Amino acid sequence: MINAYSQENSPDNWKDSTEGILVKKLPLRPKSAHPIKQGTMQEEVNKTRFALIDSRPLTRISISHLLTTLSDDFVILPYSDIDEFVTNDLERPCKMEMIIFNLGPARVSENHISNGILRLKLEFPNLPLVFLSDHDEFGDILDAIRIGARGYIPSVFNPSTVIQSLRLVMAGGAFIPHNALLEITEKTAMLREEERLNGARIDPSVLQTLTARELEVFVLMRQGKSNKIIAYGLRVQESTVKVHIRKIMMKLKASNRTHAAFLGSQITEGKAEC
Repeated sequence: MINAYSQENSPDNWKDSTEGILVKKLPLRPKSAHPIKQGTMQEEVNKTRFALIDSRPLTRISISHLLTTLSDDFVILPYSDIDEFVTNDLERPCKMEMIIFNLGPARVSENHISNGILRLKLEFPNLPLVFLSDHDEFGDILDAIRIGARGYIPSVFNPSTVIQSLRLVMAGGAFIPHNALLEITEKTAMLREEERLNGARIDPSVLQTLTARELEVFVLMRQGKSNKIIAYGLRVQESTVKVHIRKIMMKLKASNRTHAAFLGSQITEGKAEC
């Protein structure tokens, strides 16, 4: 066992203090986790850049490294939180093309998460937002869509599916899990069938009973915006938005906000804008 260095020997030699054996010291070479090949740096510059925001170091580093390694068209840069991402945005020579937010076990509906997402949407309104999450329940996916997400990817998906999903969003599409899409389709079909059976179509004149503020809320509600997003956009309290929605539902005779939005879609485009 080599455990001590002897001053009386050459700096290039180590001496075993027990056996007195001189051992030639091997030159140390720095190890690189990512060996740089010729042309690699130029290839990295040409790749599209995505930001990954994840507060957990292990998943943040692992996911960014794995997806970057498996992809030949984009690089994922990791950030520990929204503050770090926003601060570094001003210093980056190349801008990001997408924000990936890893929720992990957290949910979009939690206040600290939703408030952070709203900040991202306000500061980077043109960047598509994709969530990675440990949850795949329909309610969580719907919350993500309402807050402005273009993609929702459960962590049970394999890396190749994640990469294809990110490419779809980058190409201008949107991605949600198949089970959520089926549930949306089923609920929509049920609503349409219910309205067909009831023969209930909204009278365009009903819109004239809405106040100016209620009409603003109604338009945003029909676009699928959450109460929190509507409140931010109109600069009012979220509780005020809820009051307006209740009044809108009452005037439209809708059973819930989804029903109200559906009834609104029955109005022809020209009359809806009156």
